[in-house]
Amino acid sequence: MNLLHLIAIMAQATPRQGDFALEDIPAAIIGVLTLMTIIGVTQYIRDQKQQERQRRSTPQSSPPPVMQQRLPARVALPEPEAQAPPVPPQPNPQRLTASERRHTLVVGSEGDGKTQTQIAFLVGDISRGEQVIWASTNLALYHSRDQQTDLRPLAGHFEYTRDRMEIMAVLLWAAAEVDRRMPFYHEDMPHGDPVVIYVDELGGLYRIFGDLLVLAMRNIAEQGRKVDVFLFLVAHNTLKESTGLDLALKALFKTRLLGNVDQATWTAMVGPGIKLKGVPDGRGIWNYPDKRGNAYEISVRRPSAQEIAQIASRRARSFPAILDAAQPFRDRLEQAKAAPASQAAVAAAPAPTKPWEPTELHLHVRRLITDAMPTIVGLLADGQTLAKAQELTQTSNRALARRLGLGANGGTAAVRVGEMIREWETQGGVTLFDVPELAPAGRSDRSERAERPERPEHPERITPAA
Repeated sequence: MNLLHLIAIMAQATPRQGDFALEDIPAAIIGVLTLMTIIGVTQYIRDQKQQERQRRSTPQSSPPPVMQQRLPARVALPEPEAQAPPVPPQPNPQRLTASERRHTLVVGSEGDGKTQTQIAFLVGDISRGEQVIWASTNLALYHSRDQQTDLRPLAGHFEYTRDRMEIMAVLLWAAAEVDRRMPFYHEDMPHGDPVVIYVDELGGLYRIFGDLLVLAMRNIAEQGRKVDVFLFLVAHNTLKESTGLDLALKALFKTRLLGNVDQATWTAMVGPGIKLKGVPDGRGIWNYPDKRGNAYEISVRRPSAQEIAQIASRRARSFPAILDAAQPFRDRLEQAKAAPASQAAVAAAPAPTKPWEPTELHLHVRRLITDAMPTIVGLLADGQTLAKAQELTQTSNRALARRLGLGANGGTAAVRVGEMIREWETQGGVTLFDVPELAPAGRSDRSERAERPERPEHPERITPAA
């Protein structure tokens, strides 16, 4: 319908009272303009709707036309920056089975809630039907002040002992059980149900049994994860006196929970150069590091009395008694205790099946010492002692501890560095301070020594300075 057609219709619809007059012209113009406005608005609305339908049906592979007109032709639109994939949250180890969690180490200071955390994991393993034994000299199924989780209803669902000799016998049994299961592992055959050994207060055992405890713990920690014999240790720090193990703890324990610890323990368990993070005391909050060195805060929930009562109402699974199987090892320990020192080898633990390997800290110490060896040799040739040369080159135990971030004031950190060096020399056969023999002294030196009074000779030992 065009404009002339509309005008003709209006002319026919308008009553005619006479000839067309000049005063009728403005009214006609107004009517025509009104019609043109209506037609234009209608056409504009129709065009906008058609463009909207085309835009929705066509995928946008380029910027809108308006943006393309405003930007110069030589300027390219910036591509969106690639964002790093978010780090998936760590699963709470309290909900993992023993085979998924593997070896576990809880390290914290007094008041962090180590015992309650250990009990929370123990109750969880019992509820999942795992075979559990709790070996601790401070064990109490209930204590109104220190151990308020009442485990007495679960006494028939797990084994426990607080006798030091029996605890050592259990660890010797576990080391032998690992060796018994390994042939089944090699043939990909069923080797037995998972066993979790909860151990606390290893410091007292180490002072009594020494290397016997170290060998048993190392065999369990290195090979037990393959045959489902797991350790759950609680300690105040990562020293051998607290755990019965050497410094290679990070690689042995998949699950590590850290409370308020010192920087040396944090470095050994998380990694060097990573900032220590504290947690509230006694609230079940722990730092849970992963393989990449990221430490997440997790919360360990304490089991309620209703949950313990519900678990106790179930029928306990039947397992071979660990304490009965460990009795022969206890008898051997008793015999070794009563026998002379020459016969103490009767209770020797099985030797580790895996050769000793240096840790990252060992390799870092070796690099620092190797870089400084040319300077040390030069200082020794100038008449300096090895201790003075180590002090000048910052390779003494205290200086190495500071450079490694193990501690700023020496002390325990320096002792740890010394233990690492001695351990590498005894276990790995590597002498870090391999100093060549000095050339014989000159004529003037010999004449000067001849004039001095003779002193009693003492064998000189070259050892790392503290």
